[in-house]
Amino acid sequence: MNSDERLRNVLLSTTLGPVTPFFGIVGGTCECGKPKSDRHKPGKHPRFAGWQDTHATKDHRTISRWCDDLPNANFAVITGQDTVVLDLDVRPGKNGVEELARLATEKGQSIPATITVVSGSGSGAQHLYFTVPADVADLQKPKETKAIDFQRSRKAIIIPGSLHESGRFYEYARGLSPADVGLAELPLWLLELMRKPSPSSRKTVGGFTDDIDELFAEMLAIGPPPGSRKPGRLRSDEIVGRKMAKVPMRKYPSDRSHSDSHWAWTLARNTSHHWDQFLRIWKSSPIRDLSDTKCGRASYEGPLLNRAFLDQKQQWQSKLKRRPLEQSANPKLAAKMRTEASTRREVPRSPVTTGVLALHNERPDLDDGGIARVLNQAGSLDKAVTRNNVKRIRQSYPHLW
Repeated sequence: MNSDERLRNVLLSTTLGPVTPFFGIVGGTCECGKPKSDRHKPGKHPRFAGWQDTHATKDHRTISRWCDDLPNANFAVITGQDTVVLDLDVRPGKNGVEELARLATEKGQSIPATITVVSGSGSGAQHLYFTVPADVADLQKPKETKAIDFQRSRKAIIIPGSLHESGRFYEYARGLSPADVGLAELPLWLLELMRKPSPSSRKTVGGFTDDIDELFAEMLAIGPPPGSRKPGRLRSDEIVGRKMAKVPMRKYPSDRSHSDSHWAWTLARNTSHHWDQFLRIWKSSPIRDLSDTKCGRASYEGPLLNRAFLDQKQQWQSKLKRRPLEQSANPKLAAKMRTEASTRREVPRSPVTTGVLALHNERPDLDDGGIARVLNQAGSLDKAVTRNNVKRIRQSYPHLW
């Protein structure tokens, strides 16, 4: 594909939505220089920040300038503004093209002719572009399909004029380019297959309703899960709030579920395993309002809260034991944490440790220095306790603190 054909294809694609430049393929590898991995797909990631807004346009002059200045760039269209996409994947064991044809046959319907892109992978994968009525929301991929993805909300889809790592270009299917056909509306029979069920029609999940508004009342009525620790001394919401203010809500930025689990597990410990207080504080916690949260689905929050409330060791211990060191982001730090986890004592052995933990549970408002002063004034221990002694005990027994 020469430069003129490339520019023509990219300009035609403005019919599908705003266009943004991506890194291209040079010599079979990504132009950015990063090697291929599970998280890095060559030629399939944005070149500029603000790719959904400031660097996305339908202006032909701007796009022509990009093509001149970036001769190796790939391009993508932003979905959801003008179009939605059925992404039909084709790979061993999966065939989205056949799945869509099967659905149409079962319904006795046909798939309307619409703008269609053939992937450069050479597998026969396709992108079918449709319009959707403005009042239609809450759509998902068609039920009972494995190789059909649905792209709607501000996603980026590679368009013709772009080069796949296989060395083939993305192209419009014969007779189905924007110059040949218009955008078809997603047919009603497909809309019905893709509508998300309303909360009232969903089945229960994990023993709880899948209506998030009813989840907390139902969990409160059922009580804590079997295997929970016996509640300790009740702390005030103010003390729990101060303790939780120091806990990062995204301790693991690349793993939202693990971050949520860590925060919920720490909350269970700080509420001394009082189920009603734990649920009440979690329900109003800011972690549920984060922009990238998975919370809001009972099928996610119900099991998460149950697991967090069980009497268990720190969750990162078992995760570190399962993950090989060479797969860790920081092998040296992982090795150190693994050593600490393997030598951590679960049961206090010395009178000093027992006394410090007992006083903390009785007076959770005391800081490290306050605990040391009270114990030394009482004179019940054989040796003096320093603030550093208390700090080391707190770090060695976080599950009892």
